[in-house]
Amino acid sequence: GDGIEDLAFSAPLASMTDRKWNGEVKVLLGSKDRKANTISIFGEAGGDQLGRALAVGDFNGDKVDDLAIGAHNAYNKGERLGKVYIIDSKVISGSQNLDLALDKTISTVHGLEENEAFGLEIAVDDLDLNGKDDLVVGAPLAGFSGQNQSGAAYLFLNFGNSFGVPRVFLGNQEKERFGSAITTGQ
Repeated sequence: GDGIEDLAFSAPLASMTDRKWNGEVKVLLGSKDRKANTISIFGEAGGDQLGRALAVGDFNGDKVDDLAIGAHNAYNKGERLGKVYIIDSKVISGSQNLDLALDKTISTVHGLEENEAFGLEIAVDDLDLNGKDDLVVGAPLAGFSGQNQSGAAYLFLNFGNSFGVPRVFLGNQEKERFGSAITTGQ
């Protein structure tokens, strides 16, 4: 919220001592005096591969960009459903590193089926024009109706304090991998 651009980098295969390939995102916080501070965000569990996709958007309507981070191989309730973590700008602007294994207050959305690579691609835009950015998440390995890896894209409309039930767009043929790349624009 200081009006100075920040920069995020990811290393999805970074590993902590107890978590192989949990992933790490580094955020370089810009400053007027050019003495940038760097914070790290560490993936929740081994194999999550936090940071395969990154996007910024104003998810809470405070006019400051928040950070969406994809972890396409993340666990949810014992299954690798994939997750996208929504990191509030207020959390990022602090000087403390963030370990997602320890901080359970971070907002997330997750996929519906195991191993669909939910979060491998992310796009952000205010698609319903309510002043809060919405989230589109790719799941290119999703398979529906017997079509293996036809892919899917999930549209989460932002209702201010939460994302609604996603609208799911599906690929048309087996191994199409729909949702591999997503962008928005006018």
